[in-house]
Amino acid sequence: MKERAESPALKAESPPAIKVRMNDGSSLLMSAAKNSKDNTAVLSFLLEKGAKLPEVNKNGKTAFDYAVMGSSLANMKYLVSKGADPKHLNRWGDTTLLEAASIQNCSTSVIHYLLSRGVDPYAANVFGFTALQSAALSGNGPVFKQLLSVWVSGKAFRESAGKPYSSPLQLKSRIGANLLWDAVISKHPSDDIIKKLVAMGCKEDVQAGKQQQNVLQEAASNGALSLASFKLLFERWRRDKSLPDPLQLRDGNKGTLLILAADNSRPNLGILRYLIHQGADVYAPNKWGNTALQIAVSLGNEAEFQLLMTAWKEGRESLEETGGSYIPPQKLLSSDGENLLMRAAFGDDPKLVMIKQLLDMGIKLTYRDKEGWTVLQAAAYSGHPALLKWLVAKWREIPGAADPLALRNKDRETLLHLVARAPHFSAPVMLYLIKMGIPVAARDHWGQTPLALTASYGNVKGAAILLAAGARIDALNADGETPLYEAVSAKKPSRAVVDLLLKHGADPAIKNNKGQSPLQLARRKGLGRIVSDMDAAAK
Repeated sequence: MKERAESPALKAESPPAIKVRMNDGSSLLMSAAKNSKDNTAVLSFLLEKGAKLPEVNKNGKTAFDYAVMGSSLANMKYLVSKGADPKHLNRWGDTTLLEAASIQNCSTSVIHYLLSRGVDPYAANVFGFTALQSAALSGNGPVFKQLLSVWVSGKAFRESAGKPYSSPLQLKSRIGANLLWDAVISKHPSDDIIKKLVAMGCKEDVQAGKQQQNVLQEAASNGALSLASFKLLFERWRRDKSLPDPLQLRDGNKGTLLILAADNSRPNLGILRYLIHQGADVYAPNKWGNTALQIAVSLGNEAEFQLLMTAWKEGRESLEETGGSYIPPQKLLSSDGENLLMRAAFGDDPKLVMIKQLLDMGIKLTYRDKEGWTVLQAAAYSGHPALLKWLVAKWREIPGAADPLALRNKDRETLLHLVARAPHFSAPVMLYLIKMGIPVAARDHWGQTPLALTASYGNVKGAAILLAAGARIDALNADGETPLYEAVSAKKPSRAVVDLLLKHGADPAIKNNKGQSPLQLARRKGLGRIVSDMDAAAK
């Protein structure tokens, strides 16, 4: 039997696997080097097959950089034996020592090896960051201690060699951060590092970052920081009479330490309790009129809410004794007129137990803010279907209350309008509102339908739901504009929305009150693909 001849396609060689690259340009050799275990056998195999050691990815990293990231001393030593350069710098000027120090669980043996290969511990990257600062930021206590010793012990040598030397206390990155600032903002703050820096006299009043916050303010903001470290920083600040009262500190948004501590997705209850015990003003608002209590409600932090609510009520007597005016929690409003119930519903993770407690306190479900919004509108806009259904049921228990699904704000928007333009669209909420009978043809103050809003905001899922529910494809607003026109006029037009509207029969030739059609607008904006889609739909 004759063998079948192979086709030319089968004979053609595919690209060698050794040349395969990830999206960031990383090679198989780099991936193998990053293994935290001894992977020298694989590295040897890849090198034998033609892998190149000097190759770099888009970030300027070599296989040796990846071995450092994996913290495998065996892989590092093997690559060096094959010609890898430990002194290589990546695109940001990071030394391999800086990369190692940035790893929270990197061992001191890795650091010792890199130093033995001549990597400069004083070298700074393009951001003015050294390996010592990197260790403070990573919260790696043993490595920080090791690099600090190397830094200080090298002073005499550097000065004798005519090289510049800066005291660790003088180190600052380009954003103005000193070592203590770096240590405090760490995702894994080390008590040992912070304690050492405080003992060395590292300053707390240095301001850094976009918000220009000092060390104590950053400490209050970091929910991962231990209470012991915060107390150490707070008490040292308070002892320094040249510094202002720490409880009077305000950041750029006029937030107190208590507000900074509360405004955290994972609040540190220990720090909050400590600040309250130290006399922090629980009634102080930030520049938007929000207190720590209001912020806690917005974030849905139940334990934080209970703590601050208790402090709020217990502080009434002392507040009134000093001439202050006490506002009951149920009457507390933000600068927009939102009460605590609305703040809770606007949050990303509203807790029903908090909602019930606020209602039990006497906050009215039917209350409207300055824009005519109620808690139902807040829940719909924020995309909380379970909460919205529960609130609708509670609303209908109120004698004489208007139909909750007929609610409109000052701009005449229905609940469906709000969902259509919500930044975090919820399909379950939209489907629920349609099922409950809110008309998809409803118009707001400007004559916009919910479909027009989904088109304007690039919400293709919402547009599809509304069209399936019978929304008019070419409904005109007060300016004579169709949903298709709204889609094209958006700051970032969504081709997916345009295509959906065209498939449902949207007419690109309908002109608005100024005589301009969606097709003409698309041409004027240079939206070539959308113009092509419209031309194709018109044929």
